[in-house]
Amino acid sequence: MPDDDAHDGLYWGLAAGGVHLVGLDTESPLDVAQMKPEQVAWLEGELTVPPSGVRDGGWTVVLGHRPLYCSQSHPDTVKWGKVLLRRALEDTLLAHEVGNRDFA
Repeated sequence: MPDDDAHDGLYWGLAAGGVHLVGLDTESPLDVAQMKPEQVAWLEGELTVPPSGVRDGGWTVVLGHRPLYCSQSHPDTVKWGKVLLRRALEDTLLAHEVGNRDFA
């Protein structure tokens, strides 16, 4: 993993070409959506101080296997999983303007 397995390879950050990629672990061992508080704290730090190689005005892309937004309403793991992930991540992502780029 890009972070030399600092988090057991489950979540990581990488800067390349002015883009900051952040991979999140949105799964639990039981194959349902999950977001641990220590990962949310790590994400806050990762977004507050971007790694070297990301210039001002560069892009930050955050990705994970499970969606925060989805029109599918079943099975319950999608229906309730997206709510769980939004509650855990949405405020942090919006505060750091991830996914909120003004193109005007």
